[in-house]
Amino acid sequence: LLFASLKSALPFQSEQFDFLICALVLTHVPDIAGVLREFYRVMSPGGHLIVTDFHPDVIHNLGWRTSRVSELGITFLFPNMPYTRADYLDAMTSAGFTLQRVVDVPMGTLPKDDYALLVRDYPDTNLCLVALAQKE
Repeated sequence: LLFASLKSALPFQSEQFDFLICALVLTHVPDIAGVLREFYRVMSPGGHLIVTDFHPDVIHNLGWRTSRVSELGITFLFPNMPYTRADYLDAMTSAGFTLQRVVDVPMGTLPKDDYALLVRDYPDTNLCLVALAQKE
């Protein structure tokens, strides 16, 4: 098991991976441009990257925060950076990736049985940002 911080260089050789997934993390990282440059470095030519995150719409417009409750019942709130949708996409292209597909997932597309209030109250608010990119 390997633990690595996204605040410094990743402990991997260059061009080592064909496929990377970064899920629900970048909103908490102070330097997404640096992280994406590192992803580009460790990605093999022709490799793909998928980034998913809570959409800036729910972070900024609805004030959503990621939290974790410890075994002692203490709630920890993760920091959210003030990134925009454009910040994510610009950081990916600036790192060298070519965007292949970007999807904004609105809450209205959630299963109504499980998320009835969100679907009813915020149908047009984007819940997730999903981006597929490739290293040429």
